[in-house]
Amino acid sequence: MAEIGEAIADNPASLLIPGQNPIFWAIIGPVWEAAAYSLLWAWQLAFQNAVEASMLLTAIVAPLAVGGSLLPLGGARPIFAWLTGFLSIGMLKLSFNILAGLAAVNFVNSQNTDPLYFPFLLAVFAPVLASAIAFGGGLAVWSAITGIARSLVTAGMQFL
Repeated sequence: MAEIGEAIADNPASLLIPGQNPIFWAIIGPVWEAAAYSLLWAWQLAFQNAVEASMLLTAIVAPLAVGGSLLPLGGARPIFAWLTGFLSIGMLKLSFNILAGLAAVNFVNSQNTDPLYFPFLLAVFAPVLASAIAFGGGLAVWSAITGIARSLVTAGMQFL
């Protein structure tokens, strides 16, 4: 084992892949790393801003949902659909923040030297997982609300 270390110390170029230019990678490597780092942080920031904008837009249409619920129409009330959407976006934001916190704790405690590890988790993994959790939670809430409404309508029909 010591012989391998001595061979590398004597000839560090033996670690290079044939055809690889060390001067090229010394100059271009940091540029690509910085570009990837910036792109991942931009994706993470864009996701957070999109969630914030979704919450604001959902809050703005609340009066429409309330007004639509006052109309004497059958079927599920618009306020339930609005409430499901608002709760789903809230769950998305909460899930993302929890995942970002867990990723930060993991990154700090793992002593990982890769600078792209944390931005990759925040830009790719956390939004996908948080969106899946919010979609599943919103679908479950909507199914529960429509199931309750359906059972109430069925019970009301039995009395007629």
